[in-house]
Amino acid sequence: MFGAVRLRPAYLAALLAGTYAAPAAAGSPPVIEPRLAAVVAHTRGASGDDSRARIIDAFRLAVEGNQPLLVGSGERVAAIAISIAERLEVSDGGRDDLYLAALLRDVGELGIDPRLLETPGALSEDQRKIVRRHPVLGETILAALAFLGEASRVVRAHHERWDGTGYPDRLAGEEIPFGARILSVADAYVAMTSERPYRAALRPAEAMGNLVAARGEAFDPRVVDAFVALSASGELGPVGAPGR
Repeated sequence: MFGAVRLRPAYLAALLAGTYAAPAAAGSPPVIEPRLAAVVAHTRGASGDDSRARIIDAFRLAVEGNQPLLVGSGERVAAIAISIAERLEVSDGGRDDLYLAALLRDVGELGIDPRLLETPGALSEDQRKIVRRHPVLGETILAALAFLGEASRVVRAHHERWDGTGYPDRLAGEEIPFGARILSVADAYVAMTSERPYRAALRPAEAMGNLVAARGEAFDPRVVDAFVALSASGELGPVGAPGR
């Protein structure tokens, strides 16, 4: 029987923060690995301090270790989300929070049995209820760190639907945080164009067609329109290509 894994979010957050946020030796300049550079650019810590980025990277590695199929998807979702946000003139701070939320959107799945997450075919109603806990678990984990407070709210709401039939709070339309509306579109596109054990990846044009078909139902029409325009202009570049 599959279920939720017992997880104390504040303990997990503190553990990862303590493990991965070691400061550089006194008097030495910080060394920032290439994979952290983009994360550093979106974390508003002290100048030259990459400790926040290392915490984000620790969470990302934990999620990918729990679900290898997600390796690399966070960067893709984040790149698409930021492109949409720039087109819609979201503030710098809003884009930073959105970027971090995109990388960590599935952190709550650390509290779900991975065998359940990898179940092929349809889930039972009880199984769906368990899986649908992950946005709330994610918010709880991230909110334990003050600098991720805004990102945690985006994570909580990224499975809400424009028509109010999403989860966990059944928010509708403008009630849904704008960052979560953007993340929802980017996440759906990457999921549809990614290979899964139980289905082949959709071609980008097919995935885009599905987004357009759900415009005004699942997704904010303005966000879908911005994504379609970006795709048509070629501005998305390689991030719009099929993933794993």
